[in-house]
Amino acid sequence: MFQKKKGDQELMISTPKPEFSTIKIVFLRTFCVLYLLISAILLHMVAMFRPWKQEWVGKPSNLFEISIWKICRKSRKSTKCYEGELDDAPGWFMALRWFIMLSVFMQYISLLFTLAKITFTKNSTSRQFWIPAFLCLFSAIFILCGMLMLVGYREFDFLEESRMYRMGWRFEEVRIDEAWGWPYYLSWGNFAICLVGFLVCMYTHVTDTKWSKSYEMFNMRNKAKKLLR
Repeated sequence: MFQKKKGDQELMISTPKPEFSTIKIVFLRTFCVLYLLISAILLHMVAMFRPWKQEWVGKPSNLFEISIWKICRKSRKSTKCYEGELDDAPGWFMALRWFIMLSVFMQYISLLFTLAKITFTKNSTSRQFWIPAFLCLFSAIFILCGMLMLVGYREFDFLEESRMYRMGWRFEEVRIDEAWGWPYYLSWGNFAICLVGFLVCMYTHVTDTKWSKSYEMFNMRNKAKKLLR
């Protein structure tokens, strides 16, 4: 409490501390950046690695692997991939590619935007974490759309000729077993991660905005206190 007499009047100016802890704000900002970084890396792994699906006949010693960029024939001794097999893929498969790549792109954009805001914005200004929050939400929507299409077309009927020429399989002659690969399950995990990222960024935005206003008010009261000395 600061008191200064001016004639018969007494001016009193209090300088309360900011409403939110600075350590808490730093922790939230750091956590938000790390969360966006991890989600972007996991999405990148989903887009680049294989297999999304594995197929085999009899014992799983000779596998037919499908990813969003290429198909591969994997045996115990070697793996041979055929990238051109998916050049004439149907529209749903190309849309799946675009949905996955857009989700990756949005996660990296949200990460870079957040880093730029934290680095180049003054302490008393809100960081606008709502922008990466909605980018995370759109990423989750794109992932969901892509995964629903993948589940609907999980038989990959357009690869029947590839199964015949690369593996020597015919649907009418053999029973093909199948299993989803780890990128498929990681994609569903990324869907949940992006939804949680939306909530994390929105909470950080609300808390950061309140702290910025409290911090600015704290500085204004300090300046007024110095002027009255």
